Amino acid sequence: MKKSKIEDLAGLLKQKGMYVTKQRLHVLKLLVNARGTHMSADEIYRELVKKGVKISRPSVFNIVRAFQEHGVIDEIEIAGVKRFDAVTDGHPHFICTRCGEIYDLPTDTIVINYDMIPHKVEKQEIKLKGICQKCLEKKKT
Repeated sequence: MKKSKIEDLAGLLKQKGMYVTKQRLHVLKLLVNARGTHMSADEIYRELVKKGVKISRPSVFNIVRAFQEHGVIDEIEIAGVKRFDAVTDGHPHFICTRCGEIYDLPTDTIVINYDMIPHKVEKQEIKLKGICQKCLEKKKT
């Protein structure tokens, strides 16, 4: 990763009121570079260890929890597994019921008329489930 990119990530953490540490930067860099993969904390830990980063499993869990609390990442719970997303714009997700793949959908896929909701919406989570295009194509062959 280029130095300016690391500086951008450090700036994001500072902007969110967080201390910048090497371990936090490694986790955030992985999540930003893995856009669309929605990794669990265990997957983040294994990937960092595979890359030679010295970090403990509890540290990864603490870091993703802190990132979530500060709005750096979003959590998506699917089938009881917490997964994390560096894209925090409230976009909907499509989950394939065959292969388990999670896809980001454009934010304009689903339009919500917030004027018709008498409550204070603080966060939206929209999950669509079905069979992804890849699995549909596999079935045809």
